[in-house]
Amino acid sequence: MEDGCLIVGAGDGTVDLLDEINWKGEFPKGKIVNPSKPFFRALKSTKLDGSITSLELMESPTLRGDKRLLLAGTRTSEIYAINVVTFSSLMVVTCHRCAINDVAFPRGMSGVFATAGAGDVRVWCLETCQELLRIVVPNFTCSAVLFSGDGKSIVSGWNDGNIRAFTPLTGRLIYCIFNTHNKGTSALDMTNDGRTLISGGCEGQVRVWDIKPECQSLKKVLKEHKSPVSAIQVSPNDTEAVSAGTDGSCIIWDLISLSRRQVMYANTLFMCVCFEPQGCQLLTGGTDRRVAYWETGSGNLARELEASKVGAINGLDITRNGELFVTGGNDQIVKLWKYQEGIYTHMGLGHAGAVTCCRFSPSARYVVSCCAAGSVIVWRVPEQYLPKEQPPTDRKSVAESPKTLQKELRLPLAEKPVQKASGDRPIKLPAAPSKIEKIEAMDTTRSSVHSCCPCDATARSNKSDKSGSKTGKCCRPPARDFLPTKTTSKEFVSSGGGDRK
Repeated sequence: MEDGCLIVGAGDGTVDLLDEINWKGEFPKGKIVNPSKPFFRALKSTKLDGSITSLELMESPTLRGDKRLLLAGTRTSEIYAINVVTFSSLMVVTCHRCAINDVAFPRGMSGVFATAGAGDVRVWCLETCQELLRIVVPNFTCSAVLFSGDGKSIVSGWNDGNIRAFTPLTGRLIYCIFNTHNKGTSALDMTNDGRTLISGGCEGQVRVWDIKPECQSLKKVLKEHKSPVSAIQVSPNDTEAVSAGTDGSCIIWDLISLSRRQVMYANTLFMCVCFEPQGCQLLTGGTDRRVAYWETGSGNLARELEASKVGAINGLDITRNGELFVTGGNDQIVKLWKYQEGIYTHMGLGHAGAVTCCRFSPSARYVVSCCAAGSVIVWRVPEQYLPKEQPPTDRKSVAESPKTLQKELRLPLAEKPVQKASGDRPIKLPAAPSKIEKIEAMDTTRSSVHSCCPCDATARSNKSDKSGSKTGKCCRPPARDFLPTKTTSKEFVSSGGGDRK
């Protein structure tokens, strides 16, 4: 610095402001090991997380003298701003120090998202790209993360074989399911009601868990895959779940009967799988560099697209309306595709490593992608694909002209405004008659059966005729003729007239 002081960063995260000591004579023995000249003393000091890897003193026309800032970079992929006068530190930029394995959004909320990496789970703000919460589990790697349907918990799977759930605000541990898989948990998904959790392990098993606040119990173990399960997703109607494995099989499971419903095979290692919003088709990606369309009912291959020319497809996601989907792979490129046309319209370059996962926000306005280098990039969806929002209709803003007396009288009774007092009882309309009342009101006498006889109309016309001509014989049966009819009189049955002697 200008005054001759020296700023030093150490491996334990300490940043010191040192000044040289001018001793006259010999330095006191036992204080420091020789040779160590010149001698320094620490004027100011601060402690940061992680080893200090770089230091930079920021100075500009607006930042001079006591307003200067010191930027310090650490091995944990964090940058701190240190005030030179007070030596107080403030974290400016942070990200994962290792590969990011998964990213998830809460259901119906685009403001925040969570990422899973080595040793921690982090919650980020989408607009500011600032870290909101860090949940640290040292010495373990989180391979999958998701938000529960109600948004009250963050469920994560770890390589120690445990499934841990945390609160999204404080990061407090809610529950932990121990020893879910022998070789670590590799994939997770949950139903919309949050009562059923499906997990996949590196040994190839798919396990279904019953989640309750007081206990978490195992419902079924499904053994079909022979290699690690790379991805799991539940269907939109919560009745099916699909699991993709690196053994070249993709299996659809019935969550009601807990059995296999359909299986698809391909000459590839499946890395990602996704349900179409209607649940009629599946999208898969793998090491064959292709995106495949599968029919969920028959398990037949409907279509294949060449999504990359270099490496495998590691991440795949589709919008809620089913019009767009996004892919990312080892070629470090994020591509935006049209689902029906099967062509990609936009591509994003910016990752320094292989893209491991990518997700659409629930509003379909942003795409979040993560890579093996630990970086998180938020992409804006082109405006031509954004959902059109209908302007709110303000009915009160329309000036209504006063109605005349004639128009008021023409209104039906139901639409006329009625002024009621505060103590008036609500007017109740009479209820519709029940079936019993309808039957009792029916005329079930024998004469009612032949009420539509044409002879009645002829008799009425003959009475009015002056000639008084005789009518023909009536087609109505005689009164004592006991013929079966569709309707039986109550009086006839009660009097026992139907029994012949």
